[in-house]
Amino acid sequence: MKEMKNVMEFVSTLGLLIIAHEGWAIPNLKLPFPNGETWSITTGYGGSAYHSGHDYYAIDFNLPGDSDLNKQILAVASGNVIFADWKDEYGWTVDIDHGSGYTSRYAHLNEKPVVSGSVNQGQEIGKCGMSGGTSTGPHLHFVLYYNGQSVKPEPMSGYTNFLEGGSYTSDNYFNPASLVALRSDFNSPSSDDWTTGYDTQ
Repeated sequence: MKEMKNVMEFVSTLGLLIIAHEGWAIPNLKLPFPNGETWSITTGYGGSAYHSGHDYYAIDFNLPGDSDLNKQILAVASGNVIFADWKDEYGWTVDIDHGSGYTSRYAHLNEKPVVSGSVNQGQEIGKCGMSGGTSTGPHLHFVLYYNGQSVKPEPMSGYTNFLEGGSYTSDNYFNPASLVALRSDFNSPSSDDWTTGYDTQ
């Protein structure tokens, strides 16, 4: 009986651990540019003074020359916009809360963002630019945070181990054909509301 009790306690503890781990699950991420486009990483993890501290795992995505200027920047996952304005050093910036402690940041956008409220994976949230005093050319400074600290945004569009100088092709797109109701519990003031979203899984 004692052995059975120990087994039951172990199973119960394991179940709690599994439930807790589900809260840590990284969102289903897609690259932040349109389906079929291939961008390169010009600055990777820890690759500059601006990719350090809480931004250590930031990624700078870029196209050759100025060809990425005004290119569409897309939400990597569904969520709620919690910031869309000017941020020192980042320039015009959008932050999206994806729930469970995860937020994504899109910086150096070309103009003041007009996006607000809930957004869906693949939805345009701004245009690539070079705003902010630290940007020397158009590019996207992208960061995924977990509880305020940057983490590796992997896997993203199936890619892992992002490398500086590597090229990556997106499969991100906005699919209004698969309309579903999504629970909006992204730790925002409207977390008790139901919103409409698009299932891109």
